[in-house]
Amino acid sequence: MAFVADICMVANLWLRPANSHSANNALAFLDDSLEKLAGKRVLLLRADSGFSDSAFLDNLDQRSMHYLIALHLNQPLQRALVDETGWWALDDGIELITFDY
Repeated sequence: MAFVADICMVANLWLRPANSHSANNALAFLDDSLEKLAGKRVLLLRADSGFSDSAFLDNLDQRSMHYLIALHLNQPLQRALVDETGWWALDDGIELITFDY
């Protein structure tokens, strides 16, 4: 499903077999969703960890799209986060960092 957050609207929906991985046809779904939005500017794409496929992320980078992808906090990712420097505080208890993983 693709949503338009500020107006609480479903922008696109594909039904797939239950045994499909969430990244399956993700690029085609993105293309179809953007086509249905008829050239509207997407300010931020948010997705769950199923869309953390490198081909999908590379495509978003090529499109210069801003995105947030939720990831499972596995042990290698935890170690990478702990080792990073340059965190900046957004608010009390909220710190941000950007890095390649």
